[in-house]
This record gives sequence, structure tokens and C-alpha cells, in this order.
Amino acid sequence: MSKRTKVSKHATLTKKELIDLDTEIQKNVKFYINSLSSIRIDYGILYKNDGFKTLGTTRPKYKKQLIEKSDAHSSTVRRTLNAAELDVYFGLKPNAVSEYVLRKLYAIDEADRKKVWELACRNAKGEYPTGKEVEAVGMEFFSSCEKERKTNSNSKKPVLTYARALKEIKAWDNIKLVKRVIRNLSKDTETANVSRSIMRNLTEKEVKKLIKTLNDVSVNLENRD
Repeated sequence: MSKRTKVSKHATLTKKELIDLDTEIQKNVKFYINSLSSIRIDYGILYKNDGFKTLGTTRPKYKKQLIEKSDAHSSTVRRTLNAAELDVYFGLKPNAVSEYVLRKLYAIDEADRKKVWELACRNAKGEYPTGKEVEAVGMEFFSSCEKERKTNSNSKKPVLTYARALKEIKAWDNIKLVKRVIRNLSKDTETANVSRSIMRNLTEKEVKKLIKTLNDVSVNLENRD
């Protein structure tokens, strides 16, 4: 751990403590050799206390500034900061889980990370899951979510019934379109979308009933015009 001024044990740090913390982070980022673990600890504390506003910045801007300031490769610093955020989010002891493992977790959609991490920990052979285990669970979770989404999407699609078909066609309030549907249904053609849907979903008896009713609708429209 860094040799910075000790922070209080209270949940919220004072302004001075946050400034001291920032000073230590800035120094370690600039001279990053053997200090990645310290950066991860200190940035985690800053992140947990949401100290960015006190420092007159935002989290994205602060991270960008640290990445640009460091002599290390940008991805090295970014991944260290991301790991620190996940340490806090999952209540992990800083540096207890390798950055590589959390890198795989961070790549997963934020809304799914908690569930993926829980599943990966449950299936892990060791104390914590490996990067490959997190990746495998993530892929499996995504696949199952996609199947569920498609199933729900299909189940929500309204089924066309005689009543629904009649209601939708009458709503057109257009004699030419009504006659076209009658013609298509009478010839058993499938040239119009509504005709195709009717032919797929209605029985032959219902189709004939619909044609008869639509003929009456057509007459009414003609008399009105």
C-alpha cells in the first residue's frame, strides 16, 4: 500500500483526505513502476467515496487525465482503474483478484456483470474464477439471454383471429382495399400481407365467413360514397 497520509475510517472522507489521496494517485500514475497495486487501492477508495466532484471533476474526466499523464501504456492504467472500480462494486479486497480476470468481467455488459460474476464464482474451481471461466460464463449467459429475448419476442406477437382481421380491415375505411382483400382471399392468392396472414391463421370456414362479411362492408362503403 502507498505511504500516503492515512485516511480516516469514516465512510466519507474529508476534502483534505481526498486531495491527499489524489496527490498520491497522480504521483504513482506518473511513476507507475511497481505502483499499479497502490493505484488500484487508492483509486478504489476515491471511487468508493465518489470524490471526483470534490476534486472539481467527473469520473470519466479523471480517468482520462490519469491515462494521459502516465508514462505507461494507456491500456495498462485504464485496466487498473477499471479493476479498482470492480473491487469496490463487488466488495473485493483490493488486488485479491487478478486484473486480467476483472478485465474479462469489465468487457461484459454492465447490466449483466453481477449475474455473470456470481455464476462464475459458483462454478469456479479455485477461490476466485479465472479469466477463462469468467469469459465462458459470460458467453453462456449472453446466449441464454438471447434465446429468452427471442422467445419473449415471439410470445408477445399478437395472433391473428377472425375478429382481429375484420377489425383491422374495417379500420382502413377504404373500399378499394377491402375489395382487393376479398379478391385475394377468394382466389386463394397471397399477394397482400394481410391476406397471407389470414390464410395462415384462419380456418377455411372462417375465411369464407370473413369474405361474406367483407362483401357487406363493401356494399355499405359504396352506399356511403
